[in-house]
Amino acid sequence: MALLTNEILKFPGTWRCRYWFPNTKRGDVETVSEYTVQIDKHDDGYVIHSIRSDVPNAHLEARFTVDGSLITGTFMENTSPSGDWEGMTYKGAFQLIMNDDHTQMTGLWVAAGYNNGKPKTFTGRWELALIKA
Repeated sequence: MALLTNEILKFPGTWRCRYWFPNTKRGDVETVSEYTVQIDKHDDGYVIHSIRSDVPNAHLEARFTVDGSLITGTFMENTSPSGDWEGMTYKGAFQLIMNDDHTQMTGLWVAAGYNNGKPKTFTGRWELALIKA
């Protein structure tokens, strides 16, 4: 459980981070990416670091701030060189709402990208859930 001490939230343990996206390489079928992450305090906010992924050599990093139960941040994902996205780097933003016991965050992400060479905005669900404190 996240603990509030001196106005600073602490997010101990490991978390499951999942986000859903329309896979343009597979007919826009909704696909999920999943990471096991750690959340650390950093400057005026927090940083999410992936420690394991369901895809080899993929990495996720995100930075966010907390305002009450509202989580607002940006992310960067480096995809696996051997996966569908061939080592691409994606960047975007997200907003999540934290539940009352600070063990789950749910919301949406948004990012700009290209589909068949044309710019497009993509969005999808995003959630973090405490696995083990």
